[in-house]
Amino acid sequence: MVWVSSAGFHLEPMSEILFSSLHTSFSYEGTIKDHANFSKSRNPGREKLVKACIMDERKLRRMLSNRESARRSRIRKRKHMENLRNQVNRLRTENQLLVDRLRTLVYGCNRLLAANDLLVSEHVMLQQKLADMREAIFLQQRLLLDLLHDHPTPS
Repeated sequence: MVWVSSAGFHLEPMSEILFSSLHTSFSYEGTIKDHANFSKSRNPGREKLVKACIMDERKLRRMLSNRESARRSRIRKRKHMENLRNQVNRLRTENQLLVDRLRTLVYGCNRLLAANDLLVSEHVMLQQKLADMREAIFLQQRLLLDLLHDHPTPS
């Protein structure tokens, strides 16, 4: 004899003899009170047997409840793992976009630094040229003043 619970689990009886002595079929949804009243009215010695059946029924219900709880827990775990996988994929994609953007910015920054180095070198060179020109102008003016001073012009 095999019982099937409302959750679809197949259960073997604890003792074929124990349940067959009650002359009724046992199911997960059945009530043990009918068995208890029947047992007390026909044979008071069966009260222990009925109590054992009640305990077995409670154990069976608890076992089914635990199985169902474990099934729900596995489903929750699967959903959680799927959500985590999706999040990992989304974060990897976002990370790749950020890496690409950073690479582009670093490339642009390096180009600007190279251009800036070139401009700084050009600035130093032009500053030196300007200083040389100023010195040349100063020397020419001095030479001109010296010439004018040594050879005054008639007035």
